[in-house]
Amino acid sequence: MPLSPPQLYFPEIEEPGAGDAALVDELNRQTVQRDIARMDAECAFEVQLCRDMGRQPIEDVFVEWKEEAPFVQVAALHWPQQDCLEKTEARSVDESMRFSLWTGLGAYRPLGGINRPGRDTYRHLAEFRAAVNGCPFREPAA
Repeated sequence: MPLSPPQLYFPEIEEPGAGDAALVDELNRQTVQRDIARMDAECAFEVQLCRDMGRQPIEDVFVEWKEEAPFVQVAALHWPQQDCLEKTEARSVDESMRFSLWTGLGAYRPLGGINRPGRDTYRHLAEFRAAVNGCPFREPAA
């Protein structure tokens, strides 16, 4: 959830055609690069806490946690204004990184059957990228 004033400008771009996706990606990259160079950004990181397994089942994705679990802000993420990497530098950094929800502490890993398939998906995609790019990644121990 954004905490900073909505100052970012994203130009109106029509639904891209088959050959326009790269252009849209480039326009978005340039917009973010320009905007983050001129202003700070801040977002709230919120979670829902399970307080009653009977009314908040983890394995049933069709049960919506409304009043039982309001969102609670646990952190605020702040990005100071900064110069972004150029496209080639950013791609190099991006391709050597791996994101996985399961890298952290066990207490913070995703719960429920809906999340379990994602664990292998994240791992397989990272392995594929490393093999195709010839750039192995390192992952911190939990």
